[in-house]
Amino acid sequence: MEVLFKIRPNPDQMYPFGAEAIVHVPAEKRGKLEQRGISCRLLTFPHSGNGWIFYDPAAKRIFQASSAVFPAYQALPCPMKSAKGKLHYIMNSLRLGEVPTSELAEEQAETVQNLLITSDIGIPKTLKHALSSPFARNWCDTAMAQLSNFAERDIWEPVDPFKGMKVLGGKCVFNIKRKADGTIERFKARYVARGFTQQPGIDCFNVYAPTASLNSLRLLLAMKVKYNFTMAGFDVSAAYVYSPIQEYIYVQAPVELQPELHGKVMKLKKALYGTKQAAHGWWNFSKAWMNKLGFECSEVEASLYIYQKHAAFIIVWIHVDNGIVIGNSIESISDFKQALIHEVDAQWQTNMEKIVGLHIKNNGKQLEINQKFLIDQYLCNYS
Repeated sequence: MEVLFKIRPNPDQMYPFGAEAIVHVPAEKRGKLEQRGISCRLLTFPHSGNGWIFYDPAAKRIFQASSAVFPAYQALPCPMKSAKGKLHYIMNSLRLGEVPTSELAEEQAETVQNLLITSDIGIPKTLKHALSSPFARNWCDTAMAQLSNFAERDIWEPVDPFKGMKVLGGKCVFNIKRKADGTIERFKARYVARGFTQQPGIDCFNVYAPTASLNSLRLLLAMKVKYNFTMAGFDVSAAYVYSPIQEYIYVQAPVELQPELHGKVMKLKKALYGTKQAAHGWWNFSKAWMNKLGFECSEVEASLYIYQKHAAFIIVWIHVDNGIVIGNSIESISDFKQALIHEVDAQWQTNMEKIVGLHIKNNGKQLEINQKFLIDQYLCNYS
């Protein structure tokens, strides 16, 4: 082509003669109700300008256009093959007698464990899918554990429905929490309200909730390295359910998990995930509690708290239910830990490895943050 037409070809735009294409029709050449694309056949390449030369069988005309797609030649991401076969292969390839048993067991256990990083453990979309999956027991146990948690914390109460009552739908949402290396830490389940049907000013009023930014997180990590501060982290379990609500909110009962609630609806006493006021309620709750401990809210970010008393200096960074604590006083940080665990159900992490999806690697004189597992997951799914 370059020799004949003096045009250097672009391989990304080369398609065979007669290839079907959907050619975009500019807005000025069509009506509002007319199609935005027409089916044509590729003839050749133009001597000047961009695009291709097409033949329109319907209008029986030849024209040049630069905006077109060729459906038969579009590269689509291919999900990785099922890991079930791989797991079957590994489990049937375990060998004995070649190397010492202790070394062999450790190596093969690591092989199977690493499979959990890239295996296709699908996140179920509904409770029905969860209960029919190979991990049904895991999903069911974690869902029932949360409902038991609701009962212990007096989150809601069953009431009889009445005429005119607005009831929000409810559903179980599932997820998997992973460790920094990508292996499974625990299965997660939440019963959430379908709060998208709530009307602001009627069903909810204050819904805004500030969160700390990643810029301030990087600043805190830099301060930790520069001043050799002590660092720890925490993860609050079911954070939203700690905040009481003023509105009357009714939610569909989880009758699939608790059949005894058939014919009842749940009246909320505290905020529930999915309701529009839940995030604002949690922020108000955490702010009031931090102020009671002597922390002051930063003027820069409303979810950044500073404590300074005598020589002790602590900064707490909170993003929804995750937080980082840095400071120069181990004793003051320990006091904060005890107060936190006493007030809410939280997991304390002395050696921080992960926060809001970011992996934190401590190399002594520097901290490295990355998203290795997320990148590996994308590569495994689409490579």
